[in-house]
Amino acid sequence: MGDEVSYRTKLAFTDGLRKVHERLDKSIETEKIQNDFLPGVPAIVNSDS
Repeated sequence: MGDEVSYRTKLAFTDGLRKVHERLDKSIETEKIQNDFLPGVPAIVNSDS
């Protein structure tokens, strides 16, 4: 890409990152529904004491 990126390229890259982030979030939420262990993980992580 070089050391300079056009505004249009920057927007396309930012949009692509946003879409990947959304897909990953969706897949994690779907996995939580299918995997009985995952919904309890935050409680385990938070019980640090």
